Amino acid sequence: MPYKDKARQSAFQLRMMQQRRVTWLNDNGPCKRCGSSDRLEVDHIDSAEKVDHKVWSWSRDRREAELAKCQVLCYECHRKKTSSEQRIEHGRRGYRRGCRCDVCKAARFQSDMNWKKHRQEKRRAVSPRWQRHLVQGETRAGSTPVPRT
Repeated sequence: MPYKDKARQSAFQLRMMQQRRVTWLNDNGPCKRCGSSDRLEVDHIDSAEKVDHKVWSWSRDRREAELAKCQVLCYECHRKKTSSEQRIEHGRRGYRRGCRCDVCKAARFQSDMNWKKHRQEKRRAVSPRWQRHLVQGETRAGSTPVPRT
């Protein structure tokens, strides 16, 4: 039977998901690489087989099937493993959050400047449809056109 109070229901579900996560990490920890017990995380061994990362609200069978593809790593080892798996070319924008090395920062800055310049040129350009109105001495609102500077 559902809760009448949605906030109470959400709090209960959150506690249940946290409890499932902590139990699984305790049963399968410590870190498989360094043996640490601090800041443990779930890592998909092969990211190509990953279905989703929000497994704690799933049914037991479905959750266990997904977690069978996982291992426990501490935050530091998980970060190192993930960064080593990403195949990026420095100086190019190859993935969502981007690399923070100096080469990539400079490339990102240059790319952003080029985009801003492109947008400004596009805004200054008058579309052919709007040019017809200017030739006829009208605007979309019916008043006289005002040239852009």
